[in-house]
This record gives sequence, structure tokens and C-alpha cells, in this order.
Amino acid sequence: CTEWLARVRVPLLIFSTSAGCLGSAAVHGMSRLEALARVLRSAPEDDKQRHFIQLQRTFLSVVLALQRMRRSDLVLGLQAWVRSRLHGAVDADTLGGPEPSVLPWLPPAVEASRGHVEAAVRGYGRLLSELVALAASDDGKGPGGDPAVLDYLVQQAEEGYIGLADWDGLTALERN
Repeated sequence: CTEWLARVRVPLLIFSTSAGCLGSAAVHGMSRLEALARVLRSAPEDDKQRHFIQLQRTFLSVVLALQRMRRSDLVLGLQAWVRSRLHGAVDADTLGGPEPSVLPWLPPAVEASRGHVEAAVRGYGRLLSELVALAASDDGKGPGGDPAVLDYLVQQAEEGYIGLADWDGLTALERN
């Protein structure tokens, strides 16, 4: 029964988020994050990046659910959770650099969950600009090398511009 539930957590997370069952999405997402954190801590070095990408995608879904619930306190708690659970398991560059941000897209998500749409849009826009600049460079690494992170940033920036009725900003985002 436990193995079956572990296998269906990802579809439950996706369905719960899509259906607007945000509390359920947070519960299933946290269970998935706990399992992925255990795997990541014990994974061989050559598998850590793959497991971290899975963890980051799940983390994005949980943050999105909490953001829509306007629970900035829980989003900040997730940041502390990542620091404590992944300390030593993943290098600082993979986590988005040194303190204060464990994941570079998390501060704008906190602002969005607080209802500070302008600040969130500025943060998402800055990260998207960095991604565009990094994509043009040779190494192509940086915050959000995972396409799911890029999709999240674009989606959140679009929602922010629409919420602010900033059509010029939305048009500029779509051009880039």
C-alpha cells in the first residue's frame, strides 16, 4: 500500500493542483519531497543532479499550491526545510547559491504569496533576464537550467502582469 501511494503521488499532486485542491496538493507534494530528499541524500554523486531536478519540480508544484493559498509563511518554511534536508547533499551552486536564497526563484514566490504582485513580477523578470543572458553565454548554467523552472517563471510573470493590467510588460515578456 505504501509503495502504491508513493507511485501515485506525482499524478495526485498534478491532479490536485489542476483541480484547485491546493491543500491536497501540498500534502502529497510534501510527502513526495520527503521521499526525494531521502533518495537525494543517499544517491551517488553522478545521480544527484537527476534526483535534484525531480525534487525541484515537485517543490515548484508545492510552492505554486501554497502561493495560490496565499501562505507565505509556509513557503518560507519550505525554504528552511530545503536548507535543513539538503544540507551537504547538494552543493550550494545547485541550490542557487549561498544564503539568503536556497533556490533563486523562491523570494519572488514568497512575494507573490504575500500578494505583493509588483515585487514578485520584478523578481521573476530579473530571473528571466538572467536566464536569457546565461542562455546566450557558453555554459548555459544558472538558476533554472531545468525547463520546468523557466515555465514556472514565465507563467508567474504572465499572471503578475495580467493581475497588474500591465499589458506593455506582458507584451515585452512575450517578445523575449
